[in-house]
Amino acid sequence: MKAIMKREKDIKSSSSKARVQFDFSKESLDKLDEIKDTVNASTRAEVIRRALTLFTEVLEAENRGAKVMFQEKDGTLARLMLLF
Repeated sequence: MKAIMKREKDIKSSSSKARVQFDFSKESLDKLDEIKDTVNASTRAEVIRRALTLFTEVLEAENRGAKVMFQEKDGTLARLMLLF
């Protein structure tokens, strides 16, 4: 978790910025707004930056040979399977 937060700071502190525009379906935009509210993000862009940070961490872990797992309340483990 510390690595994720550090990487998020690195992304935010970048001195150069670029404007990017995305087209979202209504369902995807609704989901983005729902996540924004759930995590108390100030903007949709903040949600996207956080998602990019998390996705980067997952990819790097898998490239090292790690398996990304979720542990349910009952102790059951489920592996995160990427779709590519």
